[in-house]
Amino acid sequence: MYAEHLGRDRFTSGFGIGEVETAGNVLEESMWHHVVGGVPTDELVESRGLLSTLLGISKDALARTYVSLASHEHVPSLASCALFEGT
Repeated sequence: MYAEHLGRDRFTSGFGIGEVETAGNVLEESMWHHVVGGVPTDELVESRGLLSTLLGISKDALARTYVSLASHEHVPSLASCALFEGT
């Protein structure tokens, strides 16, 4: 799946998980603008379902691949201990 390839590529290129998720969200927003602006109203519900399914599966596969790779080494962008420092 392309999303898994993208997750591996972004991880090995040194991108943080936040950057990867932000890029996915920007892509999703852009796609929504195209769908809403270009799909007839009577097809919008079906198009919404198809796009939501596709994006959900893709974003999940990308994140699982990235986190799986990150679990084998220390990745500062995934270090949750920083959230609790000073509390």
